[in-house]
Amino acid sequence: NEAQELANMGHWEWNIVTNDIKWSKGLYKIYGIAENVQVNYTTYLNMTHPEDKAHVDNIIKENVQLKKFNEFHHRIITATGEMKILHAKGEVLTDANGNITKLIGTGQDVTQFKKSEQELKVKTSELEAMNAELQKFAYVASHDLQEPLRKITTFSSRLEMEYAEQLSGKGKEYLQKVVSASSRMQKLIEDILSFSMLSSLSLQMEKVDLNEILLSVLSDMEIVINQKNVKIQADHLPVIDGNNSQLGQLFLNIVSNAIKFNDPERPLEINIKCSIINGSQLPESDIIRMHYTYAGLENSRFWNNEQFCKIEIADNGIGFDLTYADKIFVLFQRLNTQAAVSGTGIGLTICKKVTDNHHGQILANSEVGKGATFTAILPVSQQNFTKLVNPE
Repeated sequence: NEAQELANMGHWEWNIVTNDIKWSKGLYKIYGIAENVQVNYTTYLNMTHPEDKAHVDNIIKENVQLKKFNEFHHRIITATGEMKILHAKGEVLTDANGNITKLIGTGQDVTQFKKSEQELKVKTSELEAMNAELQKFAYVASHDLQEPLRKITTFSSRLEMEYAEQLSGKGKEYLQKVVSASSRMQKLIEDILSFSMLSSLSLQMEKVDLNEILLSVLSDMEIVINQKNVKIQADHLPVIDGNNSQLGQLFLNIVSNAIKFNDPERPLEINIKCSIINGSQLPESDIIRMHYTYAGLENSRFWNNEQFCKIEIADNGIGFDLTYADKIFVLFQRLNTQAAVSGTGIGLTICKKVTDNHHGQILANSEVGKGATFTAILPVSQQNFTKLVNPE
């Protein structure tokens, strides 16, 4: 009784043979009636919310007919006129001949829980709507900004090429600043567009060959790779479940980042290593664990059986202070503010968004002057993650 009171519940017993019904102290308290009041099935139905009465009556009759108690929720109106939501669970007892003798069960007041659950649904729905509007705004605003900016860039470049000789020293300097600022703005808009599209709720997953994705990215970057004389070595990469476009952005931004922060004192080398590991080899990380927690399941239940693709992309560039390892994945964060190093502070945020979308994680390790290593850990298969995040 004390345990049930703590759980805000009570128990009941219905003797089918004698048609006697007994309620516990906790159940009387929930319904708000005195313990000396004799209750029966009619009492129970009369205190059920009028809109739920027929439904509840049908469920009870069905339980008796099937000799199996299917739990359900229903509303009641207490003796003081208060509406509550109860969760009914029970069991059907039979004799040696299979005839029903009793129904026993519990009724738990879940009003506050259901209220909180409904409020959460409403807030979640509102947040999703706001998020969708923000994504739409970011896309439209960025897209609409491109055309006037493109004109500014085009005519500034023409002005620089055709009339540079007619400008004074200060005029040339001002014009170069306009061209440089326009280029940075163009890059920022492109990155914002890329990030806004990554936030789409629908993500098409398929079997993708990471070798083909990497080759495509390196082909697109061929000019800058040759200009910088970059040496790239890569292991053979596996086929995994993923989104082709987003995984391409992952490789593109990490390799671009390595080239951007190269050390001018030595030739840039980028090494891409890959291994398949199981769940027991994964580092402790909330980023992956949270996808199990959402389903209310223990992490260890699937942990050791899952396979993950661990991709390490290491360079011998200028590196960064490991103190700021967490900040580099934050939107618009730039650890290097040198004018000579271009960037918008969105590239690595895109990388984190891509790994999050694939139920994985990305880690950074570095030492100033000795390069940086970015490690992306992605599930080989998305099947169990999809089931856990969206349980049937």
